[in-house]
Amino acid sequence: MPRAAAAAPGTGLTQEEERLISNLTLLVFTPTPSGDPLCERVIENLVPTPVPNTENAQYTLTATLPTGYYRLMFLANVAGKITADPPLGKTLSTIESTLLHTMQTPWDIATHTTTGGFPMTGATPGYIQVNGNYTHTEPIVMLRMHARINVTVADPVKDNIKISTIRLHNPSSRGLVLPAETNLDTAATGYIRAIAPSLPLGTGVPGPGRRAPPVGTG
Repeated sequence: MPRAAAAAPGTGLTQEEERLISNLTLLVFTPTPSGDPLCERVIENLVPTPVPNTENAQYTLTATLPTGYYRLMFLANVAGKITADPPLGKTLSTIESTLLHTMQTPWDIATHTTTGGFPMTGATPGYIQVNGNYTHTEPIVMLRMHARINVTVADPVKDNIKISTIRLHNPSSRGLVLPAETNLDTAATGYIRAIAPSLPLGTGVPGPGRRAPPVGTG
């Protein structure tokens, strides 16, 4: 997505801006009979430590948890940006549909690059057993909340086509921080991607892929 005041079409973010993580919030989930994990602990304002000389921007993090069986979920760069009911005591499915990042004006990339990075989310693939000192050795891949648009043109026509406009139609001033799990592709190793948009619920919000009206309108 290009900067709001880009000097020319196609000017976008640097890799460092795209992947910056300045703070983390840890949501700790426990199993329930229904299968919908319950958030029993929220640890905020965790400061990640960059791992030097890693091409894909790796960080390490230390947190204290009692002995237990948990699913861990991380929210990056959301300190002071989230408007939603507190996640503590709520199920994952409820949090997925209510944890909103809102702005008073339409999305502006410059807002995020100057205030600590884009909201991101990542989670352990399943539950882990914490008993004493536990180290999670497999990387937890983070998914950025905002879309990155890649355009591909087939070889037979790529020399004879000119793209003049690309538009992303989603709510202009609010979005879900946690995408619905049904909209994610987690099968590949080393990355995670959204295969469909997860839009906020509410009056007047259309189906996936279409532009939403202003908040409060029908």
